[in-house]
Amino acid sequence: RIILSGYRETHRREGVWANAGDVLRLSPLQPEEAINFIQGALARLGVDITEHASFIARRCGFQPAILIRFGQSLLARLKTLRSPQRLGEYIAVSADDVSNTFKDAAILEEIRTVVSNNFQGNRQGGVIFDALLLAMQELPPGFPLENAPQRILDKLKHNGTDTDWLSRIDPNPEEEIKRHLRDFIERELLIEESGLNWGEAYRLKFPHYLPVLTQQIDL
Repeated sequence: RIILSGYRETHRREGVWANAGDVLRLSPLQPEEAINFIQGALARLGVDITEHASFIARRCGFQPAILIRFGQSLLARLKTLRSPQRLGEYIAVSADDVSNTFKDAAILEEIRTVVSNNFQGNRQGGVIFDALLLAMQELPPGFPLENAPQRILDKLKHNGTDTDWLSRIDPNPEEEIKRHLRDFIERELLIEESGLNWGEAYRLKFPHYLPVLTQQIDL
């Protein structure tokens, strides 16, 4: 049996597989694997995405669940635009087909689902990640988030969020936020780099997800 999952692990070990041993960590596909996965699946249906496969794989975050949703949405679009007779023939997908498919609400929802699944049973981590996204939303394009713990804490307080729970976990709220940032990196949601002024700085691993993930945030 093959299990395709859109996330590496949930927060807790409890669940139907609890008696099967340690938590199974499912990383995103490697870039070449993701390219072959989506390109091969569509090629078997006569749909050629060779020119766009690398772009599609990265836009999907190399995640099987999002790649599958993209393939479904693309096929639905092609059925609408092409006659039934042509669907049985070789079809070369255009850049416009790819661009417009990525606007499909089903794909955007799949992206949000894949990310939110990282925080099952970990509401605190989810709130901190949402505050991180809102702080990143205020940055100029291409800039990393510096002084992240303080800016996340400020964002929580600015939005009227009760932050007493942070102090109950760790007397220093910024240290607790740093612990979650390390977890986000392990889950391949963030990447860390050297900042210009504050030491560590953070970016989303897939920055193009930011406008999608910030559409439905309610701290």
